[in-house]
Amino acid sequence: MDISPDSKLISTFQSDDLAEYLQLQGWREAETVRSPWRVFTNASIVPRETIEIVVPNKGTSREGRMHIASSINLLSQLTKEDPESIIQKVQYRNYDILQIRNVETEDELSLDLLIAVQQVKAMKSLVSYGALRWTQCQAQLLNQFSVWVLLSPG
Repeated sequence: MDISPDSKLISTFQSDDLAEYLQLQGWREAETVRSPWRVFTNASIVPRETIEIVVPNKGTSREGRMHIASSINLLSQLTKEDPESIIQKVQYRNYDILQIRNVETEDELSLDLLIAVQQVKAMKSLVSYGALRWTQCQAQLLNQFSVWVLLSPG
């Protein structure tokens, strides 16, 4: 389903957000001279074709939102993701997002808070154990080095 220019999802959307997202995804900005548009190209998505996406410099007008919606819909079709997912990726492009997927069922979900707490505690224990083992290894290496220094001639 395509996103509408009047959608609340893109009402606060800035064209610079979309431009930055495109650059992060490997799109190249073509040089334009004093144009109200920014043109991005990508030759790696479709073999032997260069895809262009045009982003307005200012996306606040009705026409600007139409072009932003059109760009999102095109990205949605190219990546085979729904437009809402593309919008989320654009809005959270500066964040690391952990998405959990069950490999057996292919379900994507979020964790129950209690399970998340248990997993964080388990990771804490794992890191603590690793640090403890490293400290023990360092002490053992230091002892071996001391013996080597004492036994070496000279």
